[in-house]
Amino acid sequence: MYFAENDADNPQKNKFYSTKNNEKQGGRMDVQTSIQKRVEWIRKILSESGAKGIIYGNSGGKDCTLVGALCKLATDNVLGVIMPCQSSQNYGSDRDDALRAGKHFGIQQIEIDLT
Repeated sequence: MYFAENDADNPQKNKFYSTKNNEKQGGRMDVQTSIQKRVEWIRKILSESGAKGIIYGNSGGKDCTLVGALCKLATDNVLGVIMPCQSSQNYGSDRDDALRAGKHFGIQQIEIDLT
């Protein structure tokens, strides 16, 4: 379960927490800190690898959407590859979700049909 402490006058101070066990936070996990740690890790990997950007598979699901958002926070040079396959039961809605997620985060996208 997640909850927020919002400061309408200063959105930068907004905090999001999880009620999952986290002893360091007295039972609360600071989601903002967790996000920042992951973004820093992605930047470190990019720097160490010499890569100029990130290419990731975007299925339109929650995991891929989160990966895309974290990558976009780490670098502007992100490409989402949508690989729909008509044999998938949710072909149309998965593709639409992937396109919507990429557009929402300003991620360049290409589509390769695997049918």
